[in-house]
Amino acid sequence: MAICEVEGCRRKLLAKGMCAFHYKRKRFGRDLTAPFRPSAILPKSHPVYVAWTNMKTRCDNPNSTQYKWYGGRGITYDKRWKWFENFYADMFNSWQEGLTLDRKNSNKNYGPDNCVWSTHQEQANNRNPRGYLNGA
Repeated sequence: MAICEVEGCRRKLLAKGMCAFHYKRKRFGRDLTAPFRPSAILPKSHPVYVAWTNMKTRCDNPNSTQYKWYGGRGITYDKRWKWFENFYADMFNSWQEGLTLDRKNSNKNYGPDNCVWSTHQEQANNRNPRGYLNGA
């Protein structure tokens, strides 16, 4: 996978040697080295931000109605994804309207190697038939 040529950036390459974030900054004459603030790019109501917060809630919050199927059976997320900036860098370029966050293998953790954006039907086809049982 090709990555952005801007020093310190690990996002996927989009065009002219840069990721989407840095390409937009250059296009509008902004400083390429200024700190990355996704909140300046995406509102908290954006589906990608919502997917990230829902993922964390399912894995971390025992009070979540979905916790028993995720955190309760040991599903976690990549430690880099504790921060939205990293989730955004890994996943935003492949997101399209109408898609939701999905794990390729429903018994493995959330992370860049196991996550894709899928339709609701694709997710239903990928569902663990035993639900909360950890691959049993």
